[in-house]
Amino acid sequence: MKKVPLLCLLAIALLSAGIGRYRLARGFSGKRASFKEVFNLPPGRVLRQMDLGWHTLAADLLFIRANIYYGQHILTDEQLPWLDAFIESLLELDPDFKAAYLWAALVLKFQKRDSSQVPRSAITRSTEILRRGFRRFPADYRFPMRIAFNLYYELGDSEQAIPFFETAILGAPAIAEFGSEAQKKTILPEVAAGQRVL
Repeated sequence: MKKVPLLCLLAIALLSAGIGRYRLARGFSGKRASFKEVFNLPPGRVLRQMDLGWHTLAADLLFIRANIYYGQHILTDEQLPWLDAFIESLLELDPDFKAAYLWAALVLKFQKRDSSQVPRSAITRSTEILRRGFRRFPADYRFPMRIAFNLYYELGDSEQAIPFFETAILGAPAIAEFGSEAQKKTILPEVAAGQRVL
């Protein structure tokens, strides 16, 4: 019985906030129009409180919105000032969203249609996101392989890249597939943290 009034209050509050935000956002034009896009993006910690426990669903919806944002801007002005905000909110909202880490690393590298000159800072940020994903998912070979690719091909650092290539090809997938539970619990976190090379 208490759930019905609570849900009604929540619906009224969301509707009121939506109408107010629509009226406010509709008033922006020119230079302030880009602010309108992010006006609708709360931080991940706020979204976790607002989604009533439906973190995965909310992350999926935010992922769709982030893809739309990226697609609209990469095809027009190539200006993505809020991309990092989308990524951080998404990863904070659902830290177990594996595809979000892989997507984020990719779009951070390719913020222009001409990908011949990717800034070093974009490669570094992409690698940071991949390392966060690798710590979360140490058995997935795609994370160390993409880290190694960034280090070796994009940054030219073969010394740091080779252990990640080795881990991707020989190490973590084999432990995840054929190792005992004790091995998985001890070895995989060390591999993901970069403390052990297989």
